[in-house]
Amino acid sequence: MIDEKKGTVVITDENGIDKEYSLLLSFDSDENGKHYIVYTDYSEDEDGSVNVYAATYDPSGENSKLEPVTTERENKIIEAVITETQKKINEGLEDE
Repeated sequence: MIDEKKGTVVITDENGIDKEYSLLLSFDSDENGKHYIVYTDYSEDEDGSVNVYAATYDPSGENSKLEPVTTERENKIIEAVITETQKKINEGLEDE
């Protein structure tokens, strides 16, 4: 379940356990018409970087199931949006 107002994503794992994630951003791709979400549980990988995940879903509610990102092109779209978002955040912090 995705709650964009609360900024959360709840995913049920293969054992039936719900896990809550923080929704970092959501966006529509003009290139392929898909809706993407980027989310995290703030866990860290072995290098100390925060794990970030991405998926697609149908925001109309007809199929709220998260679908995996399956192509390299989709990964590039997501990376570009994340990079642009980080840039805007950093610029905003510099202006303060």
